[in-house]
Amino acid sequence: MSVKGNIGTLRELNKRLRVMPTVVAQRVAKRSAGALTYLAGVAYDSGVNVYGDARPASSAKPAYHYGKAQRAKWKKNAEKRKAAGVVRLPRVGGAKRRGGGALSLVQTGATRARVVFVANGTIVRCVLGTKYARYLIGKYGILPNGNAAIPVEWQDTLQLNVNAAIRDFMSEGV
Repeated sequence: MSVKGNIGTLRELNKRLRVMPTVVAQRVAKRSAGALTYLAGVAYDSGVNVYGDARPASSAKPAYHYGKAQRAKWKKNAEKRKAAGVVRLPRVGGAKRRGGGALSLVQTGATRARVVFVANGTIVRCVLGTKYARYLIGKYGILPNGNAAIPVEWQDTLQLNVNAAIRDFMSEGV
């Protein structure tokens, strides 16, 4: 039995199928890095961990937990500011800080700005820009732990990127 048609196109298709897993994996990694960075930022800002569970309440100490000497120092500084004409804006939520409110992880914004996913070939890895980012991962779940499952929203995003990369690869022509 003889083969009819152009054998060259079959050979070309065979070559493309051999390199497909690597090329598609690189494209998926490149597409997914930005999407995962965005999802991590959304979870960081939302007050919940990446799985949608609420973070624990704030344990900020009320003013009465501090000693008399510290309160006297605050009062003295406040009087100096008042005498100098410096106006301080009132705190949101009342005059004193109370514990048990919503927990905010943003103090300087350094961790939020520096937690970035990057594509390195076929691998997507997370760059932790601050020393204490690992603590925040373990304590507050700002990223999935290594042993835990990937969140459903992240899985859906990865699946969309895989489908798009395969579709783009196959549409480039044989």
